[in-house]
Amino acid sequence: MADGRPIRFTNLDKVLFPATGTTKADVIAYYAEVAEVLLPHLRQRPVTRKRWPEGVGTTDQPGPVFFAKHLPAGTPAWVPRFPIEHRDHVNDYPVVNDVATLAWLGQLAVLELHVPQWRFDEQGRALPPDRMVLDLDPGEGVSLADCAEVAGWTRELLAAEQLALVPVTSGSKGIHLYAPLDGTHTSAQVTDLARSVAHALQADHPDRVTAEMSRADRGGKVFLDWSQNNGAKTTISPYSLRGRGRPYVAAPRTWDELTAPDLRQLDYAEVLSRVTSRGDLLAILLGPLGLGAAAEAAPAGRRPPLLSNSRVAEPRRVGLPHTEPTVSTPGPRPSPPSQVRPLDSMPSAAATTQPVPAAAATTQPVPAGATQPVPSPAATSAFPPAVEPMLATLATANEIGDERGWAFEMKWDGVRILVYLERGQVRLLSRTGRDETQRYPELVTELAGLDCQRAVLDGEIVAPDASGRPSFALLQPRINLSRPADIAAAARQTPTRLMLFDVLSLDGQPLVGEPYENRRHALEGLVAVHSGNGVQAPPAFDGDLAAALEASSAFGLEGVVAKRMGSPYQSGRRGRAWLKIKHRRSQAVVVGGWSSGQGHRASTLGSLLLGIPSSDGLRFVGKAGSGFTDAALVQAHRALEPLARSTTPFVEVTGRDAQNAHWVEPTLVGEVYYTEATSAGRLRHPVWKGWRPDVPPTTVVWE
Repeated sequence: MADGRPIRFTNLDKVLFPATGTTKADVIAYYAEVAEVLLPHLRQRPVTRKRWPEGVGTTDQPGPVFFAKHLPAGTPAWVPRFPIEHRDHVNDYPVVNDVATLAWLGQLAVLELHVPQWRFDEQGRALPPDRMVLDLDPGEGVSLADCAEVAGWTRELLAAEQLALVPVTSGSKGIHLYAPLDGTHTSAQVTDLARSVAHALQADHPDRVTAEMSRADRGGKVFLDWSQNNGAKTTISPYSLRGRGRPYVAAPRTWDELTAPDLRQLDYAEVLSRVTSRGDLLAILLGPLGLGAAAEAAPAGRRPPLLSNSRVAEPRRVGLPHTEPTVSTPGPRPSPPSQVRPLDSMPSAAATTQPVPAAAATTQPVPAGATQPVPSPAATSAFPPAVEPMLATLATANEIGDERGWAFEMKWDGVRILVYLERGQVRLLSRTGRDETQRYPELVTELAGLDCQRAVLDGEIVAPDASGRPSFALLQPRINLSRPADIAAAARQTPTRLMLFDVLSLDGQPLVGEPYENRRHALEGLVAVHSGNGVQAPPAFDGDLAAALEASSAFGLEGVVAKRMGSPYQSGRRGRAWLKIKHRRSQAVVVGGWSSGQGHRASTLGSLLLGIPSSDGLRFVGKAGSGFTDAALVQAHRALEPLARSTTPFVEVTGRDAQNAHWVEPTLVGEVYYTEATSAGRLRHPVWKGWRPDVPPTTVVWE
């Protein structure tokens, strides 16, 4: 009996692993002992099995292996199963939710348990995937240590996308990397992300990594297999045995272990010992993730009062206000393989049935700007004089000191904008002075309805995804649209919001010299009577940095901006009255050139050459080859070609950095995520975030 189920065991002394003498009884005992941590990873997943009824044999004489999908005749009625319809037939797949089913599979000499990245619900319907997997497979001449190094690069790359990876030595030759997902995206979308990661790493390390399926391309490289996220494909389950010469296991590991010089595959006895002492190292894959879970986890009791003139305002929800799920989101768009596209920039699985307007795809190349000028809505003389925005200085939480003298606002991931209002007319200007009015008609309509005659306001345009989180990736296609039909389609497909955080003048009264709290009170009063949700004054935290950072992290934002109480608005200055504290590092950069691409990038570019202005010129800080779609690469190439020059714009760039380089006039600005800055002033593992036409190159500084 196993779990109360009758099972007839036979040939328990049959040796299945001759090299170690491991018998069928040993295999069944292993699966019974490891069930506590194995079963949660198998639960409700269809299991494809590999059987070795005569044992695995030897290198010279391997035993016959049988690959099983459909349940065989004579399967006990108590084994749970669900049907899956294939092209020309239907298979019944077992789901392994209990020890009895595991033991029954052991009796059949099933050694390997393969599962997809999705589960059935209780009615047998396929759910969206709850995890992503990347399979690092070593080519000829490549070691497990080489795979571990590539795993580290992958971890750093996805850390910039806020995806946590957990490693598993596969029990065969390579390493599997898993990332937990929140179950809101389709298998196609997750595959798209995995493919983009693989191609980005190939672009960054062409001599060490390949994302190509052809086996001829794998010699001397680690093949980063992204395809196992396809809903029809499976991967060896964590804690499953492997049918190799020894009873190795797909074993969860720590990241510290991957850097050890004696890294190797682990056998079943070692895994059992580790489970006893450490538990399940993959427990992160089993917990609920996503914005909803994060929001529920945010401690409501620590939400501080909002700023007002009396220093106490009526309670409101902290974080993203007015984010009811009524925002129209785009349907699925195929993402080319060279992009590291975060899942929070993709439409959710629930949104994928919505049609995409045909005109939405007709965008102009982002960095080059619009091919046609966007007309101004009215003569500029009708509006208050243009001003330069106040800028924040990068800082750490330790630099704040006494929190009681500060207010803390969310840092939005969007485009900075100054709003000019004059008797119902609206003008939007970027940091560079570019007129953005016609690009955001949905915001113009709402701003025209504000209860004032004349005003200058400061804020950030953001594009929320289906969960309400700002997504810079969603905003990028709108930044340089010029044709009215494209703009109208984009406004329907990806509506934006304007997060206002300051007011410089109101109804003829200049406020730049007023203390922060007075300007804040005036802004909240202006927006409070506004009925729409496209223009908002998000809440501020009064003297509680920890709560602000907690809320910012829970809602997937960039960080917070600390604003000193009593401080005036310092137009055009980057002072210490506004301090930005980020969860992850990002940096504005000036593009000074590009390097030739290889493989599928041969017709565009491989990477962008980045710099930051200094007192003696443009200093080279690294290359960014990750984070691009194929379309973005083409657009960037087209934008940079007219800027070509014969000499480098950098003060100093030599060696490999200058190989295959094409120099351009340093007039375009972008933004990258990175892991750290080296002592030599280089960005480690920069990942392209997007173009910043709102940032003048002369204002770019180290942050």
